[in-house]
Amino acid sequence: MAAVDALYLAQEELGDFGLPRYPPDLMGQPHQPAAFTDFTRHEIEEATFFLARLGLIQGIAQRRDDREGAS
Repeated sequence: MAAVDALYLAQEELGDFGLPRYPPDLMGQPHQPAAFTDFTRHEIEEATFFLARLGLIQGIAQRRDDREGAS
């Protein structure tokens, strides 16, 4: 749940730019939100998928299916 909170903090931090369609893509980038600092990419991915399952983020679940299908 702390990673879910980090997604909301990142949204606030990015302001008008907002989160990209797939927030874990910000990990390791120069513009990575400070809220993501204490989390791994996996934790941010799982938080993203959790919010997608709740219907709070759209267009994310398909990305996970694509990733798992590539394995």
